[in-house]
Amino acid sequence: MKKLFLASLYFLSYLSKISIQGVKQPRFKTMSFISALLCLGMTMWGEIVWGQLLQQDFSSSTTVSTYVNAAAPTNGQFNAISTTGAGTELSINTGGANNKLRFNRSANANAGSYSRTTDFSPTPTTLMYKFNLAVSGSATAVTSFGVFQIGSGFGTANAAESIANTYARFALNTTATDGTFLIRDITNGTNSANLSGTQAITWVVNNSGATTTYRAPDGTNESIANDVADIWAGTVKLFNDVAIQTTTQTITDLKFVISMSNAIVDIDDLLIDPIPAIPTANVANPINSTSFMANWIAVAGVTGYRIDVSTASDFSSFVPGYENLYVAGQATNSHNITGLNPNTTYYYRVRGAAHYTVGEFASGNSSTQTVQTCSAITITVTENSGNLPQNDGNICLGESATLTASGGGTYAWSTTETTASIEVTPNIMTNYTVTVTNGSCVETAMVVITINPLPMFVFDVTGGGSYCGIGPGVEMGLDGSEATARYFFYRNSAFETQIPGTGNALSFGSVHPPRTYNIVPQPTVKVVLST
Repeated sequence: MKKLFLASLYFLSYLSKISIQGVKQPRFKTMSFISALLCLGMTMWGEIVWGQLLQQDFSSSTTVSTYVNAAAPTNGQFNAISTTGAGTELSINTGGANNKLRFNRSANANAGSYSRTTDFSPTPTTLMYKFNLAVSGSATAVTSFGVFQIGSGFGTANAAESIANTYARFALNTTATDGTFLIRDITNGTNSANLSGTQAITWVVNNSGATTTYRAPDGTNESIANDVADIWAGTVKLFNDVAIQTTTQTITDLKFVISMSNAIVDIDDLLIDPIPAIPTANVANPINSTSFMANWIAVAGVTGYRIDVSTASDFSSFVPGYENLYVAGQATNSHNITGLNPNTTYYYRVRGAAHYTVGEFASGNSSTQTVQTCSAITITVTENSGNLPQNDGNICLGESATLTASGGGTYAWSTTETTASIEVTPNIMTNYTVTVTNGSCVETAMVVITINPLPMFVFDVTGGGSYCGIGPGVEMGLDGSEATARYFFYRNSAFETQIPGTGNALSFGSVHPPRTYNIVPQPTVKVVLST
């Protein structure tokens, strides 16, 4: 198809050079049309865009023919699911939690298969082929009673494809124990350990011409060389780097055939897709004391990305919430990592992920990026307004406060000042912010300065005088008070006690020894201070 498309472009390009005497406008239209086609061709062939190749969980119907389209199968259909003779039965097994495609072979002369002969397009260079598999109904050991194959030029006959057309294959063996089976490496003639029950089989092949990596079922970063295959059952690798049958073949078609042994094979949750591309992790930016933005270059053929964040360079532990975190969207190229500690070293890595209904495939890990979170920024308030406690951001009208920011290289206050410390004298409650920049760290902090009005009325101190040294002292108080104020009692400028105003005269009780006493009114306020 690609060659035909390009040939058409060349032909149209040739036509565009033909001179059409006296008819200029149509020629420009022709040129515009051809230019558009050329742009389309460059878009189509300049970058291969992968999509999901095949996914099927057999849940939409209990009729086998629903999953077949001989001429134009969707990415959930086969060109054929068929049998030869009544001795092999096809059905959708509805027992258990999920539907399954079932092959039930009971006669030696019969066979059954599924085939996908409509080529995957564009031609993949790697494949991850995953499905759930159960084998039962046999108590006889038979070698290679069923075979899985991928390659090209396949047909829909209920028979195995030739080695010449087969890129990779593996087989199933029954054992003398019903419900127990083995995976067979046909290339080397070796078998796996016994398997039973439903097994999640993952088959990975690499025809890319270079070594690549994928996220293995056990969660590790698995390397796979060119023209070899790995086979997993659950999280156990059964075969590593199995040699390919025909290295010159492509991987556009697939087949499963059961042609030996009396056995029942149930297959479910088929997912076939290329190994996702590995994203390139970029430097984190911006960074602050409790978060950073993880960045990467988006890749084609994925539905999203997986992110790991750790304080250990070997990712032996993970920041809570950031172990294999899924971030949706093929075009997504960043994610904000939050809830971190100031002045701490973190590491992050990214994987491309193809996440579908029946499962997910993921690439190997990107390179690791190292991030140092910033030191926390604080604003210290210094004031001596007479209000207690001091330095709490609560001052009386007309008083000043000094605001001092920490941790910076440069400072930018909301007042436009650029020094670490500034003095402010607000008339109303005011928010002050400072942005502190230190290398790649940019932090913002805020403090609220609250203004308390001065008392409206002045009252006289009552009491005082002299007393006998062994007496109880003398009573001191005020001849009035404001109900909205509190009154602070000082002895030689040292705070002694406070009492709320009542709107009436106040008494601070008897006091001694001889000293100078002051009573300072302060409105009742709520102090707000935040950074």
